Amino acid sequence: MANPTKLIDAFALNVALEPIYGQGAVITGSVNGIQMGKDVTFQLDYLSKGTRMAAPGSYGQLKQNIKSGRSAKGNIICELKGQASAFTTSSQTIEFHELILASGFSASYASATWSYNADAAGLNVIPASVAMQVYSRRELTSISGGMCNMTIKADAGKAAEVTFAVEGLAGILPQDVATVPQPFYSCSAVLPALLENANFLIGNYSSSVIQSFEFDMGRKLTARPSANAPLAHAGFVADKRDPVIKLKIEAPLQNQLDVHQAMDVGTVMPITCVLPGNAGSNFGFNFANAQITAVASSVTGLIATWDITFGAYLNPTGSGNDDVIITVF
Repeated sequence: MANPTKLIDAFALNVALEPIYGQGAVITGSVNGIQMGKDVTFQLDYLSKGTRMAAPGSYGQLKQNIKSGRSAKGNIICELKGQASAFTTSSQTIEFHELILASGFSASYASATWSYNADAAGLNVIPASVAMQVYSRRELTSISGGMCNMTIKADAGKAAEVTFAVEGLAGILPQDVATVPQPFYSCSAVLPALLENANFLIGNYSSSVIQSFEFDMGRKLTARPSANAPLAHAGFVADKRDPVIKLKIEAPLQNQLDVHQAMDVGTVMPITCVLPGNAGSNFGFNFANAQITAVASSVTGLIATWDITFGAYLNPTGSGNDDVIITVF
């Protein structure tokens, strides 16, 4: 039997920061390639589906009108890894640096370390956005005004994964392409960070046995319908964020970590950890104002465990960006 017309035998992703929101960017595979862990297909969506009023005097429907407000969304999944050696200049970044910025973070470099702080609220603060080229199934999907929500997951002893849920404008429909341009992957030889020897601190408690770790930035994106915009879609605006950390841990003795008491009175329990890799690929997390929002008991074999959900909150007297800090060094 002949092969199907389209095989998922190659896929590629190029991403670049936009100088101006929704205006696209110059993309070069040798500079802007990102190594994905899984194939990604972006789905088209519309603000107006073209639905019309019911046909008079019948139970049928009138034919749809032209759709409007076209956008695209999809999930980009990558291994959590940096570069092959320590950072020496600010011109060296991890491959998905731009996607972190488009997830609602600002970045700064000092002493061989990149620090990503959640965006601070403020007048005239314009969140970062990206232009993207996604190649899959012999199709090229071009996206502008891309913004993201970021999640990170890892089980003990396994490689961590980062997922960017992207929404952006699709100014043109996916185009059939005969060949996939080969991006250059700067971190192809780098092993991902593992959830091991992570030095988790939950408040002052350092003896926790962590079975799994999950972080969700909880960032909401809101579409902007506009009669003056092409296809009646002016892009997306970043709405509120609600960062959440979920830990599955072996249940400690109550006099070591009383999760019910901490949840009951709203104890602030800073959470810090480092997912180790090589120099240039260590990922640190700092949730300075974490509080327990939910606790569920569970069992692994005969081991009593807790599924604990923390919220990452702002210090009301701080700078408005101390709820989530990620470092790479």
